[in-house]
Order: sequence, then C-alpha cells, then structure tokens
Amino acid sequence: MDAVGAGGHPPAGRGHPFHQARDELHDLEEILAARPDWERWKPSYGYALALPDALYDRPAHPGAPAEIVIDRNDIDRLAERVREVMAHWRKPGRTLTCFNKGLAGWLRRATAGTTNVDAEHFHALCVRLAHEAGLTVPDGGEQPDGSPFFEDDLPDLLERAARALGPRYGAIIVDEAQDFRPHWWPALLALHREPDTGLLYLFADDNQNLYGGAVPEDLVEDRWHLPQNLRTTKAIHEFVTVFYRGDEPVTAGGPPGRDVEVLGYRENEDLVRLLAIVLRNLVEERVPLGEIVVLTPSRRAKSPLRLRGSVDGFRLSESEEPGAVLVSSIHGYKGLERQVVILAEVGDRHREDLDEYLYVGGSRARAHLIVLAKEPVDREIRERTGAAGPSR
Repeated sequence: MDAVGAGGHPPAGRGHPFHQARDELHDLEEILAARPDWERWKPSYGYALALPDALYDRPAHPGAPAEIVIDRNDIDRLAERVREVMAHWRKPGRTLTCFNKGLAGWLRRATAGTTNVDAEHFHALCVRLAHEAGLTVPDGGEQPDGSPFFEDDLPDLLERAARALGPRYGAIIVDEAQDFRPHWWPALLALHREPDTGLLYLFADDNQNLYGGAVPEDLVEDRWHLPQNLRTTKAIHEFVTVFYRGDEPVTAGGPPGRDVEVLGYRENEDLVRLLAIVLRNLVEERVPLGEIVVLTPSRRAKSPLRLRGSVDGFRLSESEEPGAVLVSSIHGYKGLERQVVILAEVGDRHREDLDEYLYVGGSRARAHLIVLAKEPVDREIRERTGAAGPSR
C-alpha cells in the first residue's frame, strides 16, 4: 500500500486508510444486516489494515492502533496474525444470571438482540457449559429445589467446565444474589476474565432470601441501597412494609393506588368459589388475564388450587398462555411482577414463614394486591396491616 507516511505511519486526514477500512466495514455490516437471518448468525467482526512494505509497531494516533495492523513482520505468520486481530475486536461477553427460571426467561426476552450477552438461570448456565466442555451431565429428572443435584452436582460441573474452557466473560451480573450459595461463587467467578478487578454487579434483597443463600462480604467493594420502591403503589408498599426486616428504610415512589384486600375462607372449596368471584370482578374491571397472576406458598404437588387446573371456567396455567391465568409458587415468581397479584392458600400451614411470603409475594403486584387467607389468619393480617376486608 502506498498510503504510508514518514516512519511507516499512515497519514492523517481524509483518505486515512484506517478510516477507509472502518467505513468499508460499516458498509458491509449494513448490507449483511438486511438479511432476514442476520440476528441469528451474526458473527464477531472487525477490520484490519495491511501494510506489507512497512513496519508499524506503535499507534500513530488513538484511532490507529497497532493491534489491527498486519505489517511486513507478519507476512510469514498471516493466519496467526489474523486470529490475533480478530481477538482484538471480539469483545468479552457478559453473563446475566439469576436463580429463578421464570426471571431468567424474562431477562432472556428483555435482552434479545443484544450481542455478547448470555441470559440464563444459574443451573442452566452450569448445564450448558458442562456440555460445551464435553462433560457428562447426569439426568436431574424431577429433582426438587435443594437436592444435592442442584446444590452440589451442577455447581461442581460448572467449576470443572470453567477450568476446561477458560474465562470468557468481561462482566457478570447476578440478580437474586442473596439466593446463591457461598460455594457457588468460585465456580461462577472462574468464568470471569478479571475475577479480582473486573465488573461484577450483584442485586440482592435479604428480605427475599427464601433459599438460605448469602453474598460473601469479600466480593463487595461498593454497596448502594435503593431507597425508593418504584414498582408498587403506595397502598401496596405500606402493606408489604409491615413485613420488611431491613435496617435501611424504603419509601414509596408510586401513585396512591387502591386498598389492599385481605379476604378469608374456611375450606378449599370456599377458596375456589372466592377466587372465581375475584377473577370475575377483575374481568368486569377490564383487567387483561395476562396482567393477573395467582401465587401460592405451596409447590404444585402440595397445592390443591394449582392441581385443579381451572376455576369456574378460568383456566389456570403454570406457564404464560393466551386466555389463561398464570399460577405459580411465590418462590418461582420472585423477581417478576404483574399488574394484579392474588396471593392464595395463605393459611395456618405457612404461619412460620408468613411474613416472608406476604412480603415477597405482595411486592410482585404493581397496582392491585388481593390476599386470600384461611380463617383466622385473614383477620390477623388485617389487624397487622390495616388492610381492607370483605365488603358487607
């Protein structure tokens, strides 16, 4: 190439070969981006400048780095040098992980189309990288949360996979960090290119620690308290604050909103009839079914309501489906939100963890919270919170 200045450096200004290469790359990117499958197969890409008759060992200016120049010393090692140039352009990826499958699904949809981001729940990350490393992943079957398969086996596989594959992420972001076990963190950080000094963002709420995890203090250099609740109405905020056990106060930033309702029932069939009435009332208020979720403290096998599958013509679904009302455990819906939340099956059996369930489940609601609690728990909740009861 003859566009080389004194000392082997390209001249600055218009016609600058670095700028020409950059502009050609952008033109090619626009052409390829018009293809319908571009987002699916989008590769890593960059550009290089070949100066076969010159020596270019230091940057002429910040926009002309030596890392992307192939000069006369590279002629005999072109294949290796091209890989080095591409490594310069290949930005380290980022992983966005959490504990819950439901939240991971929302994060994956929210980051769709964003390059170099892996969004998945922690155990899915373990399985994916174990397969990538060629490790044998045992069949977890229907293992419950808290089983050795999830507590130890999959995190151990992730640590082995990290050793085999090497670090790959320039930033790690963890939501629900309070749910991560202490012995999971070394495996996760082994994926970080700079585990001691690199970007690590943890979002945690100790009041939502339903699984007994912890954030190691030595991981945290700076800690910021989020002083405002911007998700819920003031009425919902005042209700859940009764069950808040944090040291630092949180204020309500939302609108006043309607009163929280706490409705009582005696037997399971009474609960079914009560839920049907509540759902019909919400439909009459023109609340979309897709903005309603029914949450229960019980896993599906222990929940008569979830096992029914329907209530007076309303289909209850464990996953988001058109025309159905989503139903989930409080544990499984952590980190998510809906316009209307119905907390159901709140009764004597859950009294030991009642405060946690009411705080975690209640704070999922943005606009309207309805609690269906077994007598006499309903009266106790109303007395503690001042919530509204059934209209007479």
